Amino acid sequence: MTSPIGADSSHRVNLVGYVSGNLGLGVAARAVGKAMLARGFEVAVLDLDSGNGHARLAIDPAFTVVSGPDEFVPGINLVVLPPMSVVQLLAQHGALSQLLLREDCLNALFTFWELPTLPPSWARALELFDAVVAPSGFIAGTLDSVLSGTPVVRGLTPLELPSGIKADRARFGFPKGVFVAVSSFDPLSDPERKNPQGAIDAFHLAFGDSDSARLVVKLNVPAGGYADEVRNRTVLQPLLRRLRADKRTLVIAESLSYRDVLSLYASADAFISLHRAEGLGLGLLESMALGKPVVATGWSGNKVFMSPANACMVRHTLVPVEATHMAYVGAMKGLEPLWAQPDIDDAALWLQRLASDSALRLSIGSAATSAYLRYQTEATALGFLDDLMALRRHQQANPRAASVMSRRTRIQEVQHTLQRAGLGPAGRLGLQLRDQFDRHIAWRLVARSATK
Repeated sequence: MTSPIGADSSHRVNLVGYVSGNLGLGVAARAVGKAMLARGFEVAVLDLDSGNGHARLAIDPAFTVVSGPDEFVPGINLVVLPPMSVVQLLAQHGALSQLLLREDCLNALFTFWELPTLPPSWARALELFDAVVAPSGFIAGTLDSVLSGTPVVRGLTPLELPSGIKADRARFGFPKGVFVAVSSFDPLSDPERKNPQGAIDAFHLAFGDSDSARLVVKLNVPAGGYADEVRNRTVLQPLLRRLRADKRTLVIAESLSYRDVLSLYASADAFISLHRAEGLGLGLLESMALGKPVVATGWSGNKVFMSPANACMVRHTLVPVEATHMAYVGAMKGLEPLWAQPDIDDAALWLQRLASDSALRLSIGSAATSAYLRYQTEATALGFLDDLMALRRHQQANPRAASVMSRRTRIQEVQHTLQRAGLGPAGRLGLQLRDQFDRHIAWRLVARSATK
């Protein structure tokens, strides 16, 4: 066990977020919190209500639960939220605003984002923190380019897979002796960003009419409701028609447990994701942990664990974002950001090489597992805590250096800016962002949590 460092009288980190939430952000907060316990820190939790009907799980008794920021001891406050949730909570003049008024604490934000820029009003909100932790180099680059006066430090999100995951090709109907590539897609996430059509195009280009390969697409089926029905008609049905027109493509739309999803990945010969942008890329990391070669766009958050030495990195060009999901359309209006357009020819070449060379598959798969283990070792060590403790010591040595204006004035100025930017739409967009994170990542994370 690594001993905590720092000069504070109490080695306690105050964790703030949707800690009990049955959603991806809750799982991420709990994972970071458990890793802090393993490092020997005491962890006090301020559990925020995620709203939107999400269930609330029991909080681990190893955590100390507090009812408000005033109960925190001086030290480090670590807030695990995406930028838009920060904006929404600041606009409510509630617990987050009170937290940021604590001058005897270092206020840090552990945040997730998937595009290479942020609206100026969001950036000003994030600058209220004393430090921001970025869980990938991609996110760190975005934050470094838009934040002024707020240090950005690197941190990783732990990912622990359940033990005993086994391949079962017969269960999933994979024929013997054929090459199988698997992809996953949530119909409720942005289809332009996830780009399932790119994986289909690459498969057809790679194998033509040959019966020597299969493409499997795992769908996270919509839960129901009017919005889901609209997305089902506009996105899912055209995709299904294209997939079902080819006998070599298999659609798995049934609900699977987290262990079964991992078994599906383990049963395939490769994983393919021709995304245009990823904050992390959970399916890619899971497949690498299982020893599978991953064919993926070589851009954005997945590069935190992927490289040409351990994965099949697909070439790309940068093009203007043409998103359909409201979270991106509304937030990025007027900013004209870029994202990746994967090279379908290059992806097809990778599929051909993997299909024809089992030794290459084993070599890349072995390197992938080693990369995951290195990632997980670093992630669970939570090295960013050392950076935050150092910043905390500097803060204690020179408490007046943080800002010329008072924290209260800065918070009020940001709140006024948010109001001028349109508070109502911002609040709704925050919920949509959380829902998007839930749907394309939490359906696996929550299931994983339930297996422990």
